[in-house]
Amino acid sequence: MKLPQVRDGKKPFHSKIVEAYVARTASLEDLVNRMYVHGLSTRDVEVVLQDLLQGRGISRSVVSQLTERLAEDFERFRRRSLREEWFWYLFLDGTYVKYRVESEKKEPVLAAYGIREDGKKVLLGLAPGSRESTAAWKSFLNDLRTRGLRAPLVVTSDGNPGVMAAIEEVWPHSLRQRCQKHRLENVLDCVPVEHHEDFKRAIFPAFHHEGSHEEGLALARKVVEKYERKFPEAMRILSEDLEACLVVLKLPLKHRRVVRTTNLLERLFGENRRRTKVIPRFFQEGAAMKLIYATLVAASRKWRGVEITTVMYRELSELRDQVLPKQEWQLKATA
Repeated sequence: MKLPQVRDGKKPFHSKIVEAYVARTASLEDLVNRMYVHGLSTRDVEVVLQDLLQGRGISRSVVSQLTERLAEDFERFRRRSLREEWFWYLFLDGTYVKYRVESEKKEPVLAAYGIREDGKKVLLGLAPGSRESTAAWKSFLNDLRTRGLRAPLVVTSDGNPGVMAAIEEVWPHSLRQRCQKHRLENVLDCVPVEHHEDFKRAIFPAFHHEGSHEEGLALARKVVEKYERKFPEAMRILSEDLEACLVVLKLPLKHRRVVRTTNLLERLFGENRRRTKVIPRFFQEGAAMKLIYATLVAASRKWRGVEITTVMYRELSELRDQVLPKQEWQLKATA
């Protein structure tokens, strides 16, 4: 960035606006963190600020110190109490990052967000996992529970065996929604490409049904019957966990589009990949996690909540009373 030049050349240009901005330490720290979150290295940040501030920038070591505050923010985030909040819906997914320089391949990072009782979407958890195994996911969910997260009404996830088993073990009474997008991809892998559009037209009326769960399930089973001789493996996959694919049909109509997939987490992970692709590798887990946390938090600030009217609240409460024992979701009184 080039600074304006004074015509007579006797006196260098000094921006009062920039000088005032430099004096505002909190604002400068925020600027550094935002540049870092957008994929600039500490060296890049140093150079940009030197150009912007006419050689009066800050050193790489100071930039590192400022960005280290992100690690502190992440620690507060992963320890914050969830006891006072209750969530209708919980969403779980993982992404893969090479966050150790000695690692030969990428490793999973597990994430969770929820839709609170008032309809607000909240990022809840983020942690590295050695594998997307049952043990890793169980540890992740138990950490959320230890922090006070009570059993949600519905948990949406993909078909990873580890996450499904962990959900069943940690919150056995919560309804489990199988991500329809992932399930459809699994099915289409066994259907010839030229038949993909026909099959999607056949199954979408069941997945997107506006009636009851029973009606949607009946529609899906007719699709299985129609195609089972033509695409037996695909229909075997579709039949597995079919009821869980259609759990959303038990929910208020306006919530079904939001709850049927883990797409929001997928978009968050996509934003993270876009912002970190300029970094060939991380040298330690902490550096990776603080940047992943910062990018996900920045993106999650743009989330819009879901509407929960009085009628919707009553409908959801009735379903909750049917499936969740009160001790699993009610806030326990403190002594």
